[in-house]
Amino acid sequence: GRATNSKYVNTTSTQSDKPGLEMLRSTDSAPTDASGNYSFWVFQNNGSDVGYTLQLKPPASSSNLMWTTIDNVKVGASGLSTGMVISSQSSSTSTSTSTSTNSSGTTVPQLTLHLEKGWNLLGVGSLETTSVATLLGDPNHVISVWKWVATQSQWSFYAPGLSSDEQFVYARSKGYKVLETVSGGEGFWVNAKQAHDLTVPFKYAWLASDHRGLLAKGWNLVSIGESLSPVGFNNYLTPYTGDLPPSIGVSANSTVYQDNLTSLWAWDASNMNWYFYAPSLDRNMLLNDYVKGKGYLNFSESNKKLGPGVGFWVNKP
Repeated sequence: GRATNSKYVNTTSTQSDKPGLEMLRSTDSAPTDASGNYSFWVFQNNGSDVGYTLQLKPPASSSNLMWTTIDNVKVGASGLSTGMVISSQSSSTSTSTSTSTNSSGTTVPQLTLHLEKGWNLLGVGSLETTSVATLLGDPNHVISVWKWVATQSQWSFYAPGLSSDEQFVYARSKGYKVLETVSGGEGFWVNAKQAHDLTVPFKYAWLASDHRGLLAKGWNLVSIGESLSPVGFNNYLTPYTGDLPPSIGVSANSTVYQDNLTSLWAWDASNMNWYFYAPSLDRNMLLNDYVKGKGYLNFSESNKKLGPGVGFWVNKP
């Protein structure tokens, strides 16, 4: 059940960046426990509710909460001091977003990912470029990291347990490149030595439409920073092909089941199985039977979304 210090927060407008989730506004004092944790529930337009928890560190009064947007939910607190952290985390996902205040008083948005022991297919989904050595350089947690370079049909490889020279020699002997950075919109595999959480910078989201015109023919390992179904991602890749020049403000993603991709695959590390989607099968109402027959996981049945933290394969025709 819900914690005794949890409540429903009153909602106001639906001006959320993500459909189905209403923005929030505080109307009274927020109940906290002895540690300063504030739990609340968000009612979504699709009829479900999602649990979130605010953590105020060090413990602080939340009677004067001022609201900001984190993970498309308006949460926050006034009077942040150096080192205080505010985070919101959904009970239905393995990722969370947070902001921290550094020594200079600058707010640093972050994304926390959970890695299972073994192979994890991840993607930050932000516009920032991240150093792999900084992000995944702990040999006690990480065995290796792999990124597919679609334009060259080649793997980039990084192993924190090897020196720079050892990585270079090994990569050259196998025909790999040495992996140095992960950019926004890129997916990557991580072979984790043990389960652990990973915190990465996340300021601005890489959108599905940012991939439009950038995907190579064949296999692409990508990510996005917005929550979308595979149908939505596929439609956002649609280029404008009208007979007349496009009108100002007209989007090119309105048609359903465009053949912008042949198939899409996301890895579930905990179940060690693939989520699968193909627009041609979906359009012909054959997708569910195909997924079931192959033993794959169904995006729709599991309400699985693409978004921050999720890397996925896209096969482009």
